[in-house]
Amino acid sequence: MGLLSAFISAIVDPSAQSRSELKGAVGEAEGNLAFALFLPAEYVRFENLMIPTSNGTTEIDHVIVSPYGIFVVECKNWRGAIYGKPEERYWTVCLGPRKSWPLNPLFQNRGHIFALSKALNLPERYFHSVVFFWSDFCEFKKPMPENVLRKGLCSHIKSKTKHLLSASEVREIVAELRLVAVPSTEEAKRAHVARLTAEFKKH
Repeated sequence: MGLLSAFISAIVDPSAQSRSELKGAVGEAEGNLAFALFLPAEYVRFENLMIPTSNGTTEIDHVIVSPYGIFVVECKNWRGAIYGKPEERYWTVCLGPRKSWPLNPLFQNRGHIFALSKALNLPERYFHSVVFFWSDFCEFKKPMPENVLRKGLCSHIKSKTKHLLSASEVREIVAELRLVAVPSTEEAKRAHVARLTAEFKKH
């Protein structure tokens, strides 16, 4: 949902869901602005990229193609105290008396990279996994690896300075992504959400 439509929706229907959608849209807009301001032109960014997989599609928040590799960024708007280790499949999020056990976003991003690797026929060593928590209302209660961030997203991306791809390879990958990406239609989004819902009910 775009920022304007989320804002209008929150005014017309001030429900918790509408407020949540507005917060998500604001965070997404802030992230997009940060990328636009702080990443040079040699970084080519895709947002909300939907890639076909063997059992449907996977949607990736941000994919950034550069001479320094392909950055796959999973963004989260979690609130509360976050407990988790990189090797644990599920993390624990505590917000007051409430607890939830979402999938480890590093695992989630591993699936995104696997799908991109297959779609582009490119080894996974060319990819960088990044998980970014943009909410001001979350706190890590366990040490996190250097690619799990609450701030400094663009600085982290720019800290990778080893050349992995030539300029021509970057152009080829960008062109290939535009070819393989599933058009972001309402029908495609509904099918994607339906598949995720079915997967969630299995667990």
